Amino acid sequence: MRALLLAMALVMSAATCCWGAGALVLQSGKDGASRDAVRGLAASYPGKMRVVVLSEYTDVDVVGLVREVRPQVVVAVGEAAVAASAKVRDVPLVTMLSPCISHRKLPHNVCALNVVAEPGKYMELFGAMRKRRVGVVYDPDKSGRYLRQAVQTARSYGVTLETMEVHSPQEVQSALEKLKGRVDALWVLPDSTVVSVVNMEAFTIFSMSNRVPVVSYLNQHLHNGAAASLVVDFFDIGRQAGELCLQLLRKGGVGAGGSVIPPRKATLHTNDGVIRKLGITLTAS
Repeated sequence: MRALLLAMALVMSAATCCWGAGALVLQSGKDGASRDAVRGLAASYPGKMRVVVLSEYTDVDVVGLVREVRPQVVVAVGEAAVAASAKVRDVPLVTMLSPCISHRKLPHNVCALNVVAEPGKYMELFGAMRKRRVGVVYDPDKSGRYLRQAVQTARSYGVTLETMEVHSPQEVQSALEKLKGRVDALWVLPDSTVVSVVNMEAFTIFSMSNRVPVVSYLNQHLHNGAAASLVVDFFDIGRQAGELCLQLLRKGGVGAGGSVIPPRKATLHTNDGVIRKLGITLTAS
């Protein structure tokens, strides 16, 4: 019923709001990161916006909504929104806060804003920590594209990435065992196969047992024993998304996509207790 009411409401809006000049924003839920990203989008996109929070409805036919409301651009915020908009092809689609989509080959109408800082920023951090052998556990289907870029970037910073490929969460702990004695830091990527409560505990145990710092992309992992995190600015990602929408429309929309864009801003956070315990000194890289 709520899905039907949503469709009716948007169709009525289309008849009265000149939707041809607007953006249809699909927001997965009401978490803080999504809210910040949508606020940033509104700050940089000058056209009309209609925000649909998917978690408030049992089912949403996104293709049908796009057909009815005829937006100039669709913006998907978060994994659920990206999945729901996967079949949108005739309208430019901008995605953000979706780690998985940035690791796949994108359709011609899609541009993705990555949820993790570009590899060079992490290499600078490893340099500041004086760590040159960095272990990465990853699923190629979830973070392979980003990691390939990181391996190339690491070489120019004098950092070697020791990579361990896994295909299920159950393989992560054995992969960590194989990294013993081979690395002086661990790097956690936004990889849903690797990142779980149990596996983050395994990272922490490895870190403390081998005096190896863990560097992550989430502040939450600092509470789990990570030494440092580089966290992107979600509001600014939203601003980037708005600017990207305008660029796509100027280029003609569909056919101008297919790229993954790195976020502009990332902030370093540290767990000072872990830093001291591991005897790490952060220096200018």
